[in-house]
Amino acid sequence: MDFPFEKLIAPISVETFFAEYWEKKPLHISRGDSSYYDGLATTREIDSLITGFSGEQGMSLSVIGSRGPETTIHEFGSGVAYEQEGVYKAFANGSTVRIRGIQRHLPGGQALAAGVTQHTSAPVRINMYLTPRNSQGFNVHQDGHEVLVVQIKGRKHWNVYAEPVELPNDQLVRGRPELFGLKAGAVRYSHSTDPNSEPPLMMEVVLEEGDFLYIPRGFYHAAYTTDTLSMHFTIGAYTLTWHDAVLAALGDVFGASPELRRSLPAGFARGADPADIEAHSEDVLAALRERLDASVLARAVDTLGARVVATTAAPFQGLIEDVDRADTLGMDDPVRMRQDLLYRVDERASTKILSFNGRTVRFPDGADGVLERIEGGAAFSATDLPAEIPAEARLKLVRQLVKVGMLMPVARAA
Repeated sequence: MDFPFEKLIAPISVETFFAEYWEKKPLHISRGDSSYYDGLATTREIDSLITGFSGEQGMSLSVIGSRGPETTIHEFGSGVAYEQEGVYKAFANGSTVRIRGIQRHLPGGQALAAGVTQHTSAPVRINMYLTPRNSQGFNVHQDGHEVLVVQIKGRKHWNVYAEPVELPNDQLVRGRPELFGLKAGAVRYSHSTDPNSEPPLMMEVVLEEGDFLYIPRGFYHAAYTTDTLSMHFTIGAYTLTWHDAVLAALGDVFGASPELRRSLPAGFARGADPADIEAHSEDVLAALRERLDASVLARAVDTLGARVVATTAAPFQGLIEDVDRADTLGMDDPVRMRQDLLYRVDERASTKILSFNGRTVRFPDGADGVLERIEGGAAFSATDLPAEIPAEARLKLVRQLVKVGMLMPVARAA
């Protein structure tokens, strides 16, 4: 199935969303359409995941409960004893069931993740939360990643609070994280002298089936149910930041700068000579000023972009059928680019390289017309490709692009 980002945030346009809301302020969309998210997930599918859970298939399952000011989490994973009846018992007693990484196990989750990553260039993880009536999972908290909520079943009350932490981040310090007891997003709220008090309320909404809520990272929030159970997906977008770009750029600078490759002073852990540190610091800072400029940062951003494209799972539902059918396609059979496929086109010498999901397709010089057709998004056939390419070569190319998952037959997609 397809679930493009445009549909996720409709009726807000993509341009308006990123200009006015992204990293800035919450957005609540009430649609009054309980069928809007049909096909994403059902409680029966969640039952199947719970009963089939083994803790070894890249999925994490937890039960979460709030008792007074404390939130308790019991997480099952690899090496942790798991009893499905314990999960259902906890749910019956008011605990929330959380399944992390739902995009790996449900086509609807994969479609959502693909659409969000295509527009944000952020790695995405989707968690499913199933909360019984008159219950609450987490207490008031903030996240170090962007949060997009889709209400699939039932309803849930949400409180979003003012005075957020400014742009926290979930990522541990890179390089040697074992040396740092630091998490950039772990900032205690300090709006008053009472660390246990709640921040001022900014937004109070009820999410009904088909509704949407966006909470930028750093905004404190909490959710609870009343007279119905609730099932929602939380789409976590783990954005790459300029911090990441600077660290990537430093990799280039490191390779070209002996000053950065020198060891710290011997015995520095017991206390270094300040004069020695100052002298070396001048050399290091001079090397950074000389070698770290806008062009190096631009290359670093491009490198990060290539990594995101290479490591983002493509929405390949139906690919087995497509591969099976590819060699039967004729010159006039319509195909189109697979929707929400994250890809990039790089030019090297006289070749254009189209990359996606760790795969690459090389186009020789003069193939601009082919790429324009593919990227246009509309259906086309081998007949529609530039006539200067022999018909046999055009058909072979279309069939090959179907086999690798770039294109899909329109008849199957309908």
